[in-house]
Amino acid sequence: MTVRQSVNDLLGYLTPEQRTIPAANGEDDPLPACLAAINGALTELATLGPLWQFRARRGARIYAPTTVTIPTLTAGLSTFTLDAPWQDWMLGCSIQLPGDPWNEIVSRSGTTVTLLHPIVHSAGSNVSAIIYCDCVTAGSDVLQVLRPVSVADGHELAPVNNLSDLQASVYEYWPQEDYGRMTNRSAAVRRTGTEPAPRFYWADTNYVVSAVAAASRIRLGPMPNAEMILHYRARISPPRYTLADVHGGSPGYADPGTNIPLRPDLVQTIFQPIARQRFTGSPLFRNDNAVGEIKRQYEAAYAIARQMKPQGASGVFLQPGH
Repeated sequence: MTVRQSVNDLLGYLTPEQRTIPAANGEDDPLPACLAAINGALTELATLGPLWQFRARRGARIYAPTTVTIPTLTAGLSTFTLDAPWQDWMLGCSIQLPGDPWNEIVSRSGTTVTLLHPIVHSAGSNVSAIIYCDCVTAGSDVLQVLRPVSVADGHELAPVNNLSDLQASVYEYWPQEDYGRMTNRSAAVRRTGTEPAPRFYWADTNYVVSAVAAASRIRLGPMPNAEMILHYRARISPPRYTLADVHGGSPGYADPGTNIPLRPDLVQTIFQPIARQRFTGSPLFRNDNAVGEIKRQYEAAYAIARQMKPQGASGVFLQPGH
């Protein structure tokens, strides 16, 4: 089913005067309400289980520690100017300034780099600093980082529960009597730059006032000291449709053929009933006779959607022998 076909289905619940594309003279345009219902239905479905979530495998390059020369550093400031040596991967990463505590690159606007905290001792000109690639900025469409997160041709990284655990990020594990439940002991040695590859990760977001939206970041520990490739799975944002997905404009206002990325049978039986239910909330919807049947179909579709999972069998969680 295309977006246009989904819109036509919704328009069928309006009066004949409201069903034309573009809207007839003197009539309110129903297309914004149709698109809101369709986009909302995709978002609602994504909360019901993995079958409806848009997931993808992603990869990122981890760079070796890089030395940069900063033209001027001023004590007490948390900003400096860095132009030619700058690379986009440095955003969010740890930076080691001589004589200063570990710092972090929070953002960059133009050539101005903003640090997590002010510079203490590293004031001067042409200061040499080392940037460690211990943070990967995921795509702007990434909602959630999923396992496995792994080094290509290497080992899988273990998730930690919070940033404090990552900053410790050296763990020794041993089994307990409670059915193999694992506990941990940690030592705070994350920022040494001596580990050949990270072993732990923590996924979070970072909001910058100048940004359009908060960025998803994967923080690594201990810090890698060499170049490598990181693989991970991600739950990504559902597509957001606009008028360009409904029609190609004048003349003809033809269907551009944008498909809703779900199986055709599931679009008809699951997705479209949810879109119709959301459409009934529009002020343009005045078809009271259809409300009861739309709600019944919605409730049935919702119940079915919650039970549908790609994997039918459950994994084994107990260790052998317990």
